[in-house]
Amino acid sequence: EYKLKVIKDLNKQLETKEITYEKFTDNIKKISDITIGNDLKPVTAKELREVISTKDQLITLNSFNKLNSTLRLVKGDFVIIGATTGKGKSAFALNLMNDLMSEYQCIYFNMEMSKSSVYNRLVSIASGVPIDMLKEPTEHQKGLIDNALKHLELANVYVEHKQTDINKIRSMVAKLKDKSKHTILFIDHIGLMQCDDKKTLYEKVTEVDKVLRQICLDYDCTIISASQLNRGAYHTDDINISMLKDSGEIENSASKVMLLYADKDNDKEDDKQQMIIEIAKNRDGRTGLIKMEYNKKKQI
Repeated sequence: EYKLKVIKDLNKQLETKEITYEKFTDNIKKISDITIGNDLKPVTAKELREVISTKDQLITLNSFNKLNSTLRLVKGDFVIIGATTGKGKSAFALNLMNDLMSEYQCIYFNMEMSKSSVYNRLVSIASGVPIDMLKEPTEHQKGLIDNALKHLELANVYVEHKQTDINKIRSMVAKLKDKSKHTILFIDHIGLMQCDDKKTLYEKVTEVDKVLRQICLDYDCTIISASQLNRGAYHTDDINISMLKDSGEIENSASKVMLLYADKDNDKEDDKQQMIIEIAKNRDGRTGLIKMEYNKKKQI
C-alpha cells in the first residue's frame, strides 16, 4: 500500500512537471528496492560462534605484510586514502587492486586520469617494467609485459573512465556484481563524484558517503576511495585526519583512514621516494605509521 501511494504521487508530480523524468526514475528505483520481510530471528549462540571464529571476513594483502597485519582489512570496509596532489594515492590504490584482483572482483572508477595513464600504470605495476619502457621494451621486458596483460585479462577487472554520478555508479555496481565473489570498488577520487540536488560541497560529500556506505551493505562490497586533503596540508609537515577535504562526513563514515605523505628527508629528484602510510583511523585494527618505498618509474 505504501509503494502504491508513493508511485501514484510520483506520477502526479511527473505529469505536472514538479519533478524531472530523471528524478522520477531515481525515486521509482528507490521504492522498488524496498522489501518487507518477517524472517528476522533472535541471535543464537551457534550463529555468534560461527561469526566470531570465521576468518572469511578478512581480506588479505599478500604484497604488503606489515600493512596487512596492522590494517586488518575486513569485507564491507569503507577505506579512505587521503593525500595531497601528486603524492601517489592513485598509484597506491592501483597497487592494492593489483594485489587483490586475483581473488576478488575489482571495479575501478577513474575520475581523474586519462585512460592511457591508468592502463600504463596498471601494466607497469603488474609487470615491473618502468612506464617509460612500455613503448619500446627489451625482449625480456616484452615477456614480462605479455604475462602482465594475461594476468590483468584473467582477473576480469573493470575500469570505468567516465561515470561520476553516484546513483549511476550504484546502478553499474548492481549490474556488474559477481555474486560468486566479494567485490572491491576503487573510487579515484571521492571529491569528483556528483549527486543531484546538493547545493554545497559539504552536502554533496555527505550524500556521496551515505550512498557508498549503502552500496557496501546492499551489494557485498568493500570500498577503497582516494580523497584530496585540504589546502592546509600543502603548508605543513604535520598531516592529520582533519585535513580530509570537507572531511566531516568522510571521517565519520569511513571505517579506516590512511594518510599518505612523503618522508620530509626525501631527495625530490630521486625516482625512489620514502613514503609514510599513516593509519589514522581503524575500526578493526591498530593505528600508526608504516614506512614504504615508492618506485615512481615502476609505480610500485
